[in-house]
Amino acid sequence: MTATRFAVCPRCEGRGSHVNPAVDGNGITADEMDELGPDFREDYLSGVYDVRCDECKGDRVVPACKCGEPVVPGRYWAYGESRADDGERPYSACYEHLADDERETFEDNAHTAALYASELRVGA
Repeated sequence: MTATRFAVCPRCEGRGSHVNPAVDGNGITADEMDELGPDFREDYLSGVYDVRCDECKGDRVVPACKCGEPVVPGRYWAYGESRADDGERPYSACYEHLADDERETFEDNAHTAALYASELRVGA
C-alpha cells in the first residue's frame, strides 16, 4: 500500500482560509483600497472577509504528486461540468507528470474556464 503524499495547499498557502473571492476575486488595487477606507482595510487585513479554503476545504494540505508538488488543482473544470464536492480531484499528478491525454484535458478546461471568466467580466 502506497502512503498518500501531501503538499501545502497552493490556494490558501497552508492557512486553511483565504479572502472571499466575492470580496477581492480580481484583486484590490491600492486606489480601490483607499476608496474603501481605513475600516475596510483593517477588516480585510484582519481576516473578517476570510472563508474556508475552497481547494483544501480547510485542511491546509492537498494530495501531492510522487514528486512532492501539489496535484493539478480541481478548480480548472470547464463551465457547466459538475464537480463532486467530496474532495475527489480530477487528476493524480502535478502538471509536469500528467499523461498526454490528461494534460490536453486540463489545458482545454483551463482555456474554457478563462473564456467563461472573461465573459463574466464584460457582463455576457
